Amino acid sequence: MDIKKIDYKQNSMFPEDARNITLEEGAIILKGLPKNKLIGFLNDFGEIVPQYDGNPTFEISQNSHLEGIYHSRSTRSIPAHTDGHDLALPPHFFFLFCVKPSPSQDGFTEVSDAQKYLDSLSENELDCLEQYYLDYTSMPGEQAHDGQKSIFQIFNRESNIFRYSYNYLKNRAPEEMQDIIEGINQFHIQNKTSILLQPDELLICDNYRMLHSRTEFEDRDRHLIRAWDH
Repeated sequence: MDIKKIDYKQNSMFPEDARNITLEEGAIILKGLPKNKLIGFLNDFGEIVPQYDGNPTFEISQNSHLEGIYHSRSTRSIPAHTDGHDLALPPHFFFLFCVKPSPSQDGFTEVSDAQKYLDSLSENELDCLEQYYLDYTSMPGEQAHDGQKSIFQIFNRESNIFRYSYNYLKNRAPEEMQDIIEGINQFHIQNKTSILLQPDELLICDNYRMLHSRTEFEDRDRHLIRAWDH
């Protein structure tokens, strides 16, 4: 998919129209947003959803103590997922702000439009997605401790909420769900757009629709900021 890049400094419509454009497109990139304007933009865009540690944003920078586990602060790749899949109400919007990209030109953010996959499913397959409440095992707080289970549907047609985490679901679903779960992941792999965000660029995704993942990286100076909104 082609992701629109819009210049923050040359567009007076934001943040009011940024929300509508994101809902229409699935994802956009806002260029030239100063870091000191980020919180104000998030507040004007919608209602900030606190991160797992209770703060409005989360610093994604490498932490050598977390290299051995599945964690955003490691340098490991992260497979397809939506954010806040373990929350009672996942954030509607996912933001990723670039402070400093990896100088080694790796650590790509990858996005795909899962709505296209859902549109390809039969009524029986959609019923299956709604029928089964699956165990999502996630990590509380800093996500470096023992996991706790959250039980939700992958997709709810009434609320139009899609939640997914290939890492946490692939070995915990009933047998009849395995093909659909693997199909979502394969769709992402085959249809993803790779993005290497530059300083002061903000990726905005409709988290009820878009999947994202990350490739591994080597340079530990890579620094991004994650945020959520309703």
